[in-house]
Amino acid sequence: MADTKIKVRDVTVHPETGHLTYHVYAETTEGQHTWPGPVKLYGCDPQMLRDRFNGNLEEFEAWVKSQHAPFVGAHPAIQKAAMSRKGKEL
Repeated sequence: MADTKIKVRDVTVHPETGHLTYHVYAETTEGQHTWPGPVKLYGCDPQMLRDRFNGNLEEFEAWVKSQHAPFVGAHPAIQKAAMSRKGKEL
């Protein structure tokens, strides 16, 4: 069974507006294979952090994790199988 972790690649905080931007990706491991998913950005301004997440950064991060969970990338075996189909009739 695959194990997927959502990881933070980068965080930026705008110095004037306080807007937070998290750059996240999924890292999936199955057996000896590990592959990354796409990097996506999730943002939150101070008002949204206060109103939607009760000013709690951990609540915002939990939301980011829930939103990003489907973006796991392609398993190496699926990539190999798909690439072998080039030029073949379906």
